[in-house]
Amino acid sequence: MAEKTFSEAFDQQRFNAPIAGQSLTSDPDSSAPYERPPEFTEIHPAMEYVWTKIVEPRNYSVIVEQIADGVPIMDLVQGILFVGVRDGIFNTDLMLLLLEPTAYMLIALAERLDLPMEIYDGEEEDDYEEEEILGIDTSSAKMQDLLRSFKSKKVPEGVLTERIEQDLQTLQMPEQAPEEEEMEAAPAPVENPESLMAATPAPAPAPESLMARPTA
Repeated sequence: MAEKTFSEAFDQQRFNAPIAGQSLTSDPDSSAPYERPPEFTEIHPAMEYVWTKIVEPRNYSVIVEQIADGVPIMDLVQGILFVGVRDGIFNTDLMLLLLEPTAYMLIALAERLDLPMEIYDGEEEDDYEEEEILGIDTSSAKMQDLLRSFKSKKVPEGVLTERIEQDLQTLQMPEQAPEEEEMEAAPAPVENPESLMAATPAPAPAPESLMARPTA
């Protein structure tokens, strides 16, 4: 089965979670990735893995576009971490530890690219609309402290690894397809060609050497 993109997995994150007791009835010879030992068990290597996936070109463009379109940071964080658990990269305990640094990764990314960002739905009214974030009650003191910290949109020193901090310094907006250049390169149409052969432009003469500039 082909690997799903970040956007596809993000759209399905709330519907593809395993049901309670599912692992007890699953075939041990064909267990799902999240039923096997996780790839990472320590926070810092897992953080750098998450960051690598965020800046992977096929994911990076989607994430930047969604932040710019007003998708809340916390919704993206849950999608990213859900994919990690689903794919057996880390377990749910480590997922909870990754909540804070992953949120700060996206906040730092948005700040670096000068993107407007919303931390969570209801941010303006200081009223988080969801009852839970990754299973944590949003009314708990710990989660309330985190949400208030995220709202400042400032990354505390030491939260991110040195490698992530260095990558952020060189981060750029995703490249756009050069549509204008493609249009300029297209040959001008031939008016009233006498035949199909007449519409074909004559080939350019071959350059005298490999260093010679090709004839336009």
